[in-house]
Amino acid sequence: MRVCSSLAVAAFWTPLLWGQPGLTRYIPALAYGPNMWSIVRLTNSGTMARTVGVDVYREDGTHLPIGPTIEVAPGATADVRIEAPAKSFEACWARVTLPNDVAARGIVEVLEGNALEDFSREMHELSYRTEWATLTSAVQEKYLYFLNAGSEPTVLTFCATNQREPEACRKKGSAAARFRIGPNQALGVEVHKPRQKFFITESSMPEGALLVLFDGSAGNKRVFGSKSTIEFGPVQQ
Repeated sequence: MRVCSSLAVAAFWTPLLWGQPGLTRYIPALAYGPNMWSIVRLTNSGTMARTVGVDVYREDGTHLPIGPTIEVAPGATADVRIEAPAKSFEACWARVTLPNDVAARGIVEVLEGNALEDFSREMHELSYRTEWATLTSAVQEKYLYFLNAGSEPTVLTFCATNQREPEACRKKGSAAARFRIGPNQALGVEVHKPRQKFFITESSMPEGALLVLFDGSAGNKRVFGSKSTIEFGPVQQ
């Protein structure tokens, strides 16, 4: 099982958002499983208690019984832990509705022996584009994550071509892979080394979506001695 670190998102991907309150945000590429869990960390910098909406979905679109609202005291931080009995890796994502003064971020934590490694996940805004194109050199050997947050299914096409126009992917004989992505479903693919110049992603429906690029670099690792303990603060579920 591989957990990826996020990359700075370039102009052709969905933009990152920083501290714009009062709207709905999305935290992609979370996960849980054996020795693994995720955290949605809510920080209230204001002087009043705030209520945050939190919904978590598996990669297959199934809603998890977490939330739907979390109360965060003034000047406090609340962690929403995403974990459940699972024999294998389970991917998921979170939707958060943030009032004024509250920020959110995601963290994936993996415990291996006496080492705890964490991977940061930032919040994003939905895009309503249907086509994205970039140089293959920008995505090769990286992990491409697509989330369909709309209410209708979409057909997602990945294509490598020597022409930047998406129409090139529809030509007979083009090297294209297509996937049906239902509402609230996500898909992650690892891009190897396409020989063509451009990599194109196309969605058949103009529904709200995320397209985020991750790399495979290591997370932030903490190693604990034999006499150390890992203590977790209060958790809200």
